[in-house]
Amino acid sequence: ARTYHALALGNIPETIQYGQRVLSLAAENEHHQRGIVTSLMGLAYWWSGDLGSAYQFLAEGLAYMHKLGNVQFVLSNTFGLADVRLGQGRLCDAIAIYERGLQIAEAQPFVIQGIADMNAGLGELYREQNDLNSARDHIIKSEKLGEQAGLPNWRVRFCKIKTRLMQTTGDFDKALELLDEAEQLYYPTPLPDI
Repeated sequence: ARTYHALALGNIPETIQYGQRVLSLAAENEHHQRGIVTSLMGLAYWWSGDLGSAYQFLAEGLAYMHKLGNVQFVLSNTFGLADVRLGQGRLCDAIAIYERGLQIAEAQPFVIQGIADMNAGLGELYREQNDLNSARDHIIKSEKLGEQAGLPNWRVRFCKIKTRLMQTTGDFDKALELLDEAEQLYYPTPLPDI
């Protein structure tokens, strides 16, 4: 709880300190505790700009939660892992991570939160690679899935990603509309802004 609280307050050093304390006390087979704490530490490192450590800790958190069969948590970390790889400029790795996450999500009998974000993320990555048809397809899918399949702040993130597509295609009026919408909807979360 202290690890989460420190992260929510933006206190990166305390997040890491409390997280390391939990890891020193928790048994290796305490997958739930270790998964949550390593994920929180991954977010702290991500927020601080240490993308290598962020990826390492988020991957550890995913592995612990995978052992528990916690699909929602696995997919939340998938989203973070892909965004870290994007931040590192490793677009092909990020695409592969999102595609793996979508395969897991689509195999579930229920709608998974974060699937809209993964589609939006794929749209952004394909735009970066100048594959505008694939970019549009994923952005449209993200919009159809909507907030019920999105993480907190999905709409803001979606607007920002669609804005970049509109810029790329020269639709600057639509891009400005989307930026205005994102600005009105934005609220801070413990996740880094993209």
